[in-house]
Amino acid sequence: MIRIISEGDCLRLVVPLGHDIRTSIHRTFFEAVLGCRLVSDGYELRDLERPSQALSDIAEYLTHSAVQYQLDEVSARILARARRSADLLAEALAVGTQIHSQTIDAPQLAGFIRELLPHQWRPVNHLLAIPNAANFSVMGSGKTTVVLAAFTELRRRNDVDCLIVVGPASCFMPWEEEFVACLGRPPASLRLVGPVDSRPQLYEQAPTAELLLTTYHTAARDQQRLSAMLRTRKAMLVLDESHSIKGSGVLAEAVIRIAPDAERRVVLTGTPAPNSYDDLWTQFNFLWPEQRFLGSRVAFHAALSSPGGEHQAKQRLRPLFTRVRKSDLGLPAPRFRPIEVKLLPVQQRIYHALSVATLQELNLQPTDRAQLRLWRRAKMVRLLQAAVNPSLIADASIEFSLPPESSLEVPLLAVIREYARYEVPPKILAAVELTRRLVESGEQVIIWTHFVRNIEILLPFLAPFDALSLYGDVPRAEADDEAYNRELHIRRFKDLRDSCKVLVANPGAAAESISLHHVCHNAVYLDRTFNAGQFMQSRDRIHRVGLAGDELVTYHLLISKATIDQTVNTRLEAKEQRMLNLLDDPDIPVQDLPVSTDELSGSEDEEDLDFAAVIEHLRHVTQSL
Repeated sequence: MIRIISEGDCLRLVVPLGHDIRTSIHRTFFEAVLGCRLVSDGYELRDLERPSQALSDIAEYLTHSAVQYQLDEVSARILARARRSADLLAEALAVGTQIHSQTIDAPQLAGFIRELLPHQWRPVNHLLAIPNAANFSVMGSGKTTVVLAAFTELRRRNDVDCLIVVGPASCFMPWEEEFVACLGRPPASLRLVGPVDSRPQLYEQAPTAELLLTTYHTAARDQQRLSAMLRTRKAMLVLDESHSIKGSGVLAEAVIRIAPDAERRVVLTGTPAPNSYDDLWTQFNFLWPEQRFLGSRVAFHAALSSPGGEHQAKQRLRPLFTRVRKSDLGLPAPRFRPIEVKLLPVQQRIYHALSVATLQELNLQPTDRAQLRLWRRAKMVRLLQAAVNPSLIADASIEFSLPPESSLEVPLLAVIREYARYEVPPKILAAVELTRRLVESGEQVIIWTHFVRNIEILLPFLAPFDALSLYGDVPRAEADDEAYNRELHIRRFKDLRDSCKVLVANPGAAAESISLHHVCHNAVYLDRTFNAGQFMQSRDRIHRVGLAGDELVTYHLLISKATIDQTVNTRLEAKEQRMLNLLDDPDIPVQDLPVSTDELSGSEDEEDLDFAAVIEHLRHVTQSL
């Protein structure tokens, strides 16, 4: 009897001495076709990327050759899951269609203490009924709660024994906090991150953890180790903010290779297809890797391009995901409070000079598309900086990868470098005074700015309120810096409400995966870019499920008079209206919230329109002076 044993990333066939399987006719298959290595006790196959496929091939070959074999427990589970995958997909499509068409009652969940809201009932039942499914609900709808509810019930049924989350590092603390809120106790959690040489020791602790957290980049680097762990657990594997792997590349390919080893799979994002339906291919192939029911990436793209292709894709995928719309949440409407701020004389002089210089250089724009984008971005960023704090122009912009400004006349550049000697930026003063009034009335406040230097300037002004900062240079977790890190700052802001009244944050570092709505209902925007998706994400930090009906959220928008700020405000309003229409679409949202490393506009097409609006503004401003 041949024994088949799965050990980590290795598959072993223990073959008795003298068995025919060791002879040349069979060795050709095992060595040349499968890539096995003949060892003293049989065959060995290492560094497996798809163990389910290898096991299926071996089992089929041995059965065809009338050779008896015995599977160990892990191999048996992997093979059984692979064999029933096609049936599971067919059943999921049928059950998903039924769930979408019927009235759903509140699920009964033993050990789950948080009360589910009506809009969460269908997504929970969907995850319970379908082993590999997606939740494309809008931000702030409680997707983490939905997964934890399903996990609680699935674990009670012994269908899974742990929850593994792959996502941005900023999601770790929210998952741990939501676990406590939903189950009434802290999880036995393990963060699979940190230096490469320390991670093997972490994986040794994995068998006792019920909640395991890692990032996309770490998962890609630890692919074999993570897959080996998955083969020994009955894991519910979750991709949080799954739009992070929407395209092709190392991260996307890694999660698809890891996927078959998970017992159940879930993808979570409010923006599954930010650019086109093409972005869905990786996410659904993660869910159903053995089936590849969307075909190859090239074939799926071709199908989408055919007449009616997008409609057919939507109908095909609809049973496998749920989506809660913004209008389903029943949140109290937030209040927007624009506050006009007048420029001071030196600031006005600098802004006018930048405006004139930009218009004069229009005929000298680069013809190369890449260089043109860099030129336009530089002009828009410098105008944004002049409108909020002209001293920013003198330095390189780490946020937008720009060198210091050099196109202005030398005397004006000298004024910019010494700007702090002449004026305190009026927006800074306005933000500090507004914050002081809100804090004195008993409120906590989050201040948003895209520029790190503004954070550094604000903190001394806000020292009486024990203001904390949240931006890229602040370490993410205690493993990076025990005394000074983002999670500690967020925890202090939430827990020490009597002393830590103010949080000053950069949207690029804190607009995603952070919930502050239980403690903070006021956000002050010192400056904004044209990126509507990021603006809406930052707002959702304090406007999300869990707000009481009488809790009013207010966004205080500081807008410098007769500057690019007014153009930004107009463009954001137009973009947001289009996005809100898409957010109320019950189906897959295409181009709803741009997910991009470009913090200025969100996408290249939008940037063209933004720049055109800026030029119109500059012509109006310079003509009126």
